[in-house]
Amino acid sequence: MSTTDAHIDDSKDRAEIAAETGFTGTFAGFLAWLEESLVYGGIRHEMTEPDRWDRRHVKVSTVTGGYSSDEKLLHRVEKSLTPSHYWVESHRGGGTSYEFPEAFLTSDEERTWVKPDTSVFQTSWRVRTVRVYAEDGSFTELSYGNSHAAELSFEEPDRDISEPAGVLTIRPLSKDEAIANL
Repeated sequence: MSTTDAHIDDSKDRAEIAAETGFTGTFAGFLAWLEESLVYGGIRHEMTEPDRWDRRHVKVSTVTGGYSSDEKLLHRVEKSLTPSHYWVESHRGGGTSYEFPEAFLTSDEERTWVKPDTSVFQTSWRVRTVRVYAEDGSFTELSYGNSHAAELSFEEPDRDISEPAGVLTIRPLSKDEAIANL
């Protein structure tokens, strides 16, 4: 079992840390990681009855327990698994079920089950002019002059592909900061 290395913040619980670092490893390792990472929520897995083609699946059911850190983690899991054909159903109250092929349980193949949380872009230090456009095409321009610059950064703390949730921050830099970040 392996996880993506990241700076660990002691003020965060294990579900928050797991949501940020993601998981790469085997399917069995993924189930164990998810169970260990949840604080109040839960995970259950069981074999299904054979289908009409005599195939069995591993049914994995998760529940958030109403705890925000667990909700964030399971939302990241859902975003990773929902686009695939593993998702089966979701229920009010934070319950979601998936079905995976039985062979996943014994497979040694490693894959990324939950990608690490990454920013859309890193901080840019050399911004001298910023234009903010309106829907009608007009714009407001902020200029920081030739000897100064601005720090431009973007983050999506609650990233959701369905709804924009980003924060764009523009902070003027002092002359010393601008020079130090050339």
